[in-house]
Amino acid sequence: MNKKSMIGAVAVAAFSMVSLTMATTYTWTGVNDDWADAGNWDANGIPAVTGASNYVGGANNDIVINGGGVQPAANIPDMVHGGAGESPKVTLGANAELTLKWGNTGTWHGMTGSGVMATVGSGATLKYDLINYISNTTLAREPNGLPAQTFNVNGGELHFINGGRLDFASSSSRTSAFNLDGGDVVFDHRYGSPSSTPYMQVWGCGSVASASTSASLITLDNNSTFGTARFWNIKWSDGNAAIVFDILDEGSKVKVATGGGSVYQSAADVEADFGTIFKSSTLGDANLLAVEDGGVVTVSVSLSGTPTTTYVWTGVNDDWSDPANWGAAGVPATTGSSNYLGGGVCDFTITSGGVQPASNIPDMAHGSLGFSPKVTLQANTALALTWAPGAGWNGMKGAGTMATVATNAVLTYNLDHYVSYASLSRDPMGIPLQTFNVNGGQLVFNHGGRLDLAFNDTRTSAFNLNGGDVVFDHRYGSTTSAPFFEVLGYGNDSGAETNENTITLNNGSSFGIARLVNTKWSSGYPSMVFDIQDTNSTVNISTTGGDYTSVAAVEADFGSVFTSSTFGDAYLQANLVNGVITVSVMSGAPVPTPYEAWLSGYNLGAFTNMLDDAENGGIGDGLNNLTEYALGSAPDVVDVPADVLPKSVVDGATLKYIYQRQNPKDANLTYTVLDGTDLVNGGLVNTNTTETVSAAVDGFETVTNEVSTATQGQQFMQLKMELSD
Repeated sequence: MNKKSMIGAVAVAAFSMVSLTMATTYTWTGVNDDWADAGNWDANGIPAVTGASNYVGGANNDIVINGGGVQPAANIPDMVHGGAGESPKVTLGANAELTLKWGNTGTWHGMTGSGVMATVGSGATLKYDLINYISNTTLAREPNGLPAQTFNVNGGELHFINGGRLDFASSSSRTSAFNLDGGDVVFDHRYGSPSSTPYMQVWGCGSVASASTSASLITLDNNSTFGTARFWNIKWSDGNAAIVFDILDEGSKVKVATGGGSVYQSAADVEADFGTIFKSSTLGDANLLAVEDGGVVTVSVSLSGTPTTTYVWTGVNDDWSDPANWGAAGVPATTGSSNYLGGGVCDFTITSGGVQPASNIPDMAHGSLGFSPKVTLQANTALALTWAPGAGWNGMKGAGTMATVATNAVLTYNLDHYVSYASLSRDPMGIPLQTFNVNGGQLVFNHGGRLDLAFNDTRTSAFNLNGGDVVFDHRYGSTTSAPFFEVLGYGNDSGAETNENTITLNNGSSFGIARLVNTKWSSGYPSMVFDIQDTNSTVNISTTGGDYTSVAAVEADFGSVFTSSTFGDAYLQANLVNGVITVSVMSGAPVPTPYEAWLSGYNLGAFTNMLDDAENGGIGDGLNNLTEYALGSAPDVVDVPADVLPKSVVDGATLKYIYQRQNPKDANLTYTVLDGTDLVNGGLVNTNTTETVSAAVDGFETVTNEVSTATQGQQFMQLKMELSD
């Protein structure tokens, strides 16, 4: 493997050394359920163990469990942690299952390691069994970092079972982060639970003695749930939050147990921490709700001021109004005198396997009639919703994820009552306001004449198509001269907009056929952007009217309305067949590396090599392309190197060495901080400094490495950046 590197040196502070070991990834293939059978693993063999007790882990052991095969259940070793070694990093594919028991050893019981410790895919379940530590266990023990450990739960479940207490941080410099995207974090089976305290304790930190502005962050989106748990030590000694829940949509919830051993004894206690412990960065803290029922306070966010209930279809017969077809919540709620489906209280999931709903389905509320329902369709399901007549305007109302459509499912919005126009993202404001996720199924707009993707530039929408299609068919009163829907970028234009509707297409997705209108604001900024991310996805445009009546008109908007973030806009193509222009990525187009994709955004002429310095016709500004890529500056702008390169600050008896790092990071790019006391004899080595990391802004985080200056008179520190080919 070829590497290019750049090293910058600064003469400063003391050091100690740490060695780095490359991790090995072990991938489960699943012939039978025996962990110890090499036939169940790929070429790397059975995951390595560490220590005399043969615990899974040891700083060189990442584990991937794929769904689809037999899942591991027999002879699974206990998991290393704490003083016994570094905990393994686990990735579970869709529908995979794994239970790991924390080994019964270690001077303390903290999960060790940094970075992403667990990724749980759709329908998957990862369980950490804490039965050996019923008093307390801790995340983010070592090494230091903000956050030290991240857990991504993408449609599956992460369980902590058989424990008594779990600390999210061991100190203010060792926190954790949970990103829940349609997934749940569950605390169940509390060891020896008495009926008076049936729930685990979750602590923001092991000790509140320090003052800090750092917090463990839990983000919840797409109908995620955290809990039920009792909470303790949720703030540092200075009153700042040690744990923060950011609820991003109306379907997600945090469940807080009251009673013994909890700082929250009532809904009023929870409400007192709205804006500090509980937040909503998307919908606003003012829309948070706390509802108490049976000793559990459910925290959610609602734009209507009413807690949202999710109704689950089970499907005994096709009658929507029959309670036998629904789960414990009953038949979905309606709103208004005409009993329209929605009203801000009605989200529902249509499950696979049963009879699908087809009769007595109420019309859907929208606009002034109330909030539109949020719909989740599981694989192979189908639902048709008719937008109710009679609204003062015809816009879908609500924010966040309005629809999720799984493989082979079909969600149809019938717009029969609005043959002139209908609108997404009418109220309230948000960027993007409404999101539609089509994952292998179809989202159909039927019997309409015009659909606005945005009301104005503060009320936009986003479509994420992953192997799915957005279809516009059966235009109401279609004539042969204008057989296709009009899809407008906006309904109202103030002239100075810089926001757009986004449509991403991947894995063989399609959008259209439709006539595209108002694709740019009057300012010239695109009102809709199609990002085509693979060679099998297409945008299909009718030439019977709208902004694009020729291939040349489409090609003129390559790089603005039509883009490809994966291949580059140069590989876009437009072809006209039977009055329909199909926009796609050329077959066989090479997938650019992240570095190449970054380069494509600049016109550097011949100066595109990593070590080229392109400014001023190749004279440069002292920062080569690799340095500018790694540290976040532009390769076509003359920079002052001191403004871009790492900086050092002596703060009392501590040296701080500060630089910018990509987040998310190019997997082929490495940053290594080196230090030493002598550049001639011995040189510099990997440092063992304390590292803290700020929140990412515009794709970069600020990294601060610290060492004590008390023991040496002369020291040096360097940042080494390497990019593998």
